[in-house]
Amino acid sequence: MITCPECEIGLPDGTRRCPMCDRLLSVRWLVLRTAGAVLLAAVLGLGLWGSGKIKNKLAWRQTTPADVYRAARAFVEKNPAVRGAVNFSKLEESQVERWDLKRWRVAGYVETQPKPGVKIRTLYFCVLRDNGGGNWTIEDLHFERLE
Repeated sequence: MITCPECEIGLPDGTRRCPMCDRLLSVRWLVLRTAGAVLLAAVLGLGLWGSGKIKNKLAWRQTTPADVYRAARAFVEKNPAVRGAVNFSKLEESQVERWDLKRWRVAGYVETQPKPGVKIRTLYFCVLRDNGGGNWTIEDLHFERLE
């Protein structure tokens, strides 16, 4: 026999709601249902978080240093500070560093020939952002001329 805490009347075991005040008597059922919902939400949240980790790992492997080098070279060639480019540092001579999942830093040199017989070497440093699908944006670009 159980007692309703509101009405203080005796009710048979297994009664879920009080017939007088309609109060829920089976607190264990409510607690179990709430705990189950919280547990399900936690499992779904962990699953989504884990899938994001897997996606980030796959994206990490998609971009190669050669892709980044080509993108940096294209930005440097378009810059008005570089006129008459005759020679770029090769990939092996350049520094290509990953800063985070989408940002890279490239350092290398370009040789220009403003006049016949005169070559000027200019160092470049650029930070690129990979927007996916071969779409790059430049965040920073610096030149340092060596004569």
